[in-house]
Formats: sequence, C-alpha cells, structure tokens
Amino acid sequence: MTDPMDALEELQKAIDAQLVQMNPCELNPHLQVFLDHPNGTTRFTYAQIHHGKVQATVLAVGADFIEGIRCFQIGYAVAPQYRNKGLGQQILQQALAEFRNGMSRTQLTEFYVEAIVSTDNLPSNKIASSLISQSPTSCTDEDTNEPALQYLCKVKCRG
Repeated sequence: MTDPMDALEELQKAIDAQLVQMNPCELNPHLQVFLDHPNGTTRFTYAQIHHGKVQATVLAVGADFIEGIRCFQIGYAVAPQYRNKGLGQQILQQALAEFRNGMSRTQLTEFYVEAIVSTDNLPSNKIASSLISQSPTSCTDEDTNEPALQYLCKVKCRG
C-alpha cells in the first residue's frame, strides 16, 4: 500500500512551490483536479484546498485490467487537522462522482475502482465499505506484506 498521506504532503509542497495548476471540477466547484502521467501511468488527483492548504485528496491511478476491464486504484487521505469531521467520506464521494463524469466522455463504458486498505486503518475501511464495496476481500498488500482488505466496484460510465 502506498500511503495516500504521502501524496497529500507532496501535493502541498508542489502547490506551495507553484509547480502544479489545479483546475476546478465540474460537479463540485469546491473540489479541484490535476491530471498527470508519472512514469507513463495516468493519475488523477482530486483535492479540497482552502486558502492554499490541502485539506484532503483522492487519487485515481491506472492499474491492471480486471476481467479485461480498465481498473483504477483509489487512495484517499485527510490532513490530520481536518480528520474526524466527515471530510474523507465527503471528498471520496465527490471525487468518485467527478471521475465517473469525466470517464463518461471517454470510450470506456465501464471501469473498476479498487482500494487496498490496511486492516488496521479503521476510518479508511469504514469509508471504503460505505462508498466502494460492502464486501471486501482479505488480501496481503504486495508492497508492505501487511494484511489488507481489497474493496472493488464496477462502475458504469453512462446511465
């Protein structure tokens, strides 16, 4: 598991250094998005930013295909000072809606979203269970060799 908090911190540094230009989202103007392709991999970064401070982020990164269908791995993080206020649930819900909206303009008709969450991360598991899948699969994270849960959901781009 890559720690999504690392991505939040790196995004804050990039914003502070004026290295990235975030763009407003279509469905929720309080949410901003940045598309890039690190190492040739498509990555969408959604962020809630207030007065130049990143409060929360959601990343959607192109991953392996599942059953021949495109999959995007989802990671989300909330800055410590903004936790326990429902922001994680809110930003993931909004980002997933924005992502589906954006994907509806592509040739994709459906795609998977996947979140791999450490079994120890109870708040993140609660969010993933609520918004991605209520039936996670137990797994071992390939990067850390730690016990984790895989949340997987097929999303229709239209309709």
